[in-house]
Amino acid sequence: MIIPAPLIYAGGAAVAALLQFYFPVSVVSDGRGLWWGIVALSVVSLLLMLWALVVMLLAKTSPNPYQASRQLVFRGPYQYSRNPMYLGMNGLYLACALFVNSLWFFVLFWPVLVLLKRYVILHEEAYLASRFGLQYQDYKKRVRRWL
Repeated sequence: MIIPAPLIYAGGAAVAALLQFYFPVSVVSDGRGLWWGIVALSVVSLLLMLWALVVMLLAKTSPNPYQASRQLVFRGPYQYSRNPMYLGMNGLYLACALFVNSLWFFVLFWPVLVLLKRYVILHEEAYLASRFGLQYQDYKKRVRRWL
């Protein structure tokens, strides 16, 4: 991993916040009805990340991308997504975008995803392919990157 994933999300949010400060553009005129959606998206995202973390720990492999993976994890959320923790981070980023009611967060979400793929996910996938070979290639064929 070249750049830690949380820094990519934080960087995107920081740039979006600056743009919103200088050039405010709202998503909706009245955000009061969004509260339940923001709370639900945040809770689901946090629960997904926690579930993925617990499954990794139970499999006795580290969630830390700077440590060697002991084994591939196929259970829990990993049977539906190869990147459930990043999927959860996506949800938190979007919940934040709704919370601040800023179009800039949504505009910058796509560059955040591109940076995440290029500087994090592709490096992780190359590492896992070299470490686990055909077992990882088979997993990639069965399970999509996001959903």
